[in-house]
Amino acid sequence: MLKIFCLLTICCISNILYSQEQLTHITYKLLFNRKYDQGGSDIRSYTGSLEISNSVRSNFYMVADSQMQSTENTLELDPDTIWRVRADLAEQAMLFNDIFNEKLLSKWYRDTLYPMEWTIDNETKVIDSLSCTRATADFRGRTYIAWFCSDLALPFGPWKIGGLPGLIIRLEDEHGYLKASMVKLSRSSGVLSLPIVRAQSFDEFVRSVNATRRTMKQAMRTTNCVDCESQVKFHSWEKVFSE
Repeated sequence: MLKIFCLLTICCISNILYSQEQLTHITYKLLFNRKYDQGGSDIRSYTGSLEISNSVRSNFYMVADSQMQSTENTLELDPDTIWRVRADLAEQAMLFNDIFNEKLLSKWYRDTLYPMEWTIDNETKVIDSLSCTRATADFRGRTYIAWFCSDLALPFGPWKIGGLPGLIIRLEDEHGYLKASMVKLSRSSGVLSLPIVRAQSFDEFVRSVNATRRTMKQAMRTTNCVDCESQVKFHSWEKVFSE
């Protein structure tokens, strides 16, 4: 009986250890100019969290550091700047949703996993004791500059950007509208538990945003407010929507 009990105990411990994942926790400091492409400056600060499980799955999300209000009497719609993004190398899949509208109507969408084609330069530099290499890529109308560390063989990064032979330590677009820098990295054992979601296609996401824009423009035209339509500003970080 004692032998059977010991065997059962060993099996239980083995199952628990087997179910544990090797987790990597990365914190980014992000600065984002919400007046991108407009010649203005409205810098917002965010904290980005990237959780990686067994070097295969990742979960990224951003939290605003402060709630700064714009002084302009305008309604700005930029639906693709604050995301929750999941990446799965084994499934070659990416899912995202809009945190801004999550409380109103949470919808998940599918996207292509790291479609950008990187050009890796010979330029290197040390960032916080990490040896990093410079790389550039175009993605949906913008050029990104990334500094990645090949010693950290994790092909992930902030937001939807990744696919390099190492973790992205710093990232910015060519105009400096978006800047992300890793400020912390830690490891632990645990489970990256993500609820199963039903996701629609990326084309459906684009259609939904375009439909919302058309509806709002039409609503402005049917009112007596001459300036209302001009005060509704449509901005797209990813240049895939109708103007």
